[in-house]
Amino acid sequence: MRRVVNEGLQHGTTDLWELTQYADRRLGPYRESMNELGASVRAHAATLGTAGI
Repeated sequence: MRRVVNEGLQHGTTDLWELTQYADRRLGPYRESMNELGASVRAHAATLGTAGI
């Protein structure tokens, strides 16, 4: 997850929903658990220094 979130951020994606969709495309699909996926994306983005997401 950390690698995927980092990739998305490096490509200029900073919107939480867009990053979540990116992670879903790369790792999923996780259609039934998008809320949990979004929470994981937000947590990993925070560890990468992107607290504003």
